[in-house]
Amino acid sequence: MSDETKSIDHPSGRAIAVLDSVEQGNAAKKALIQIGVKADEIYVLSASDEAADIDTSADWFADTDELVEQYQKKLAAGATLISAPVKNTTQLKEVQSIYYSAGAHMMTHFGTFVTRSVDLDQPEREQPIDDK
Repeated sequence: MSDETKSIDHPSGRAIAVLDSVEQGNAAKKALIQIGVKADEIYVLSASDEAADIDTSADWFADTDELVEQYQKKLAAGATLISAPVKNTTQLKEVQSIYYSAGAHMMTHFGTFVTRSVDLDQPEREQPIDDK
């Protein structure tokens, strides 16, 4: 199992998004590096065979387990995933903006205590991330 897959297996503290292509994932990764995220902490997953390596047996919380499985299914179906660490609310807003600009369809931030998904295909329905 690659380090990249582990970032999906144990997503706490990360923002994961679904993209259509590796090119979109690489563009998002480049933009994340420009805001100070370390390149070796950003994972772009695109091979459907990597989906089989994702451990969906973990007992996190019901919603987290379901989301990890949903991301696994999207990867298996040919989508590209990007996963990046998020240290605070300010950085989360920047990451969400980068993912949106790259063409992401959905994003989930797996926080320490709260997991929050955003449908990036529907920006008018998107709720802003608050500073609470």
